[in-house]
Amino acid sequence: MAKTYAARFQCPYGDADKVLILRDRNETLEQIQLSARHFDCPTHGVQLELPVEAKEIDVLSTETKSMRLDTANAHKDQRRSKRIPLQIHVVVYGRVGKSASFHEETSTQIVTSHGGSLALTAPVKLGQSLLVVNLATRQEEECRVASVKPLDGVNKVGLAFRRSAPSFWGLNFPPLKQ
Repeated sequence: MAKTYAARFQCPYGDADKVLILRDRNETLEQIQLSARHFDCPTHGVQLELPVEAKEIDVLSTETKSMRLDTANAHKDQRRSKRIPLQIHVVVYGRVGKSASFHEETSTQIVTSHGGSLALTAPVKLGQSLLVVNLATRQEEECRVASVKPLDGVNKVGLAFRRSAPSFWGLNFPPLKQ
């Protein structure tokens, strides 16, 4: 029997939450919770994430309305970590298609304890896995492409680390004001 679910997704940069109503689904709640889905962050565009919360719902339930209200009341500037404009020289490794690989030396534009942004000429796709090497420390961190915006012949790429890595950039990130 088909069910309806409400799944809440969060932008990896912490800018926005989005609730998707998944109607007439044959999956279990566990399958819904383990399935990454695309959703539109108003700041960073389309993102691919696992839900941070999922519930089976009655379409007219107050629980769904509450979930939507919580999301609507979330502050747009609420983030998991502070953005710091900083140029750090890195090498980015990845794949173009199934066989061709690339590496590109570039510099960050913004860093956070959860990722950063930089410009790449290599064609990367949303959700793609990359390896970033900090040239100053030789530390490596696996990340995924969280956003891609074409800009003057290059792509402005937002990176989200697979796990929080505040020491990767060699900084002590200040706590966020709540």
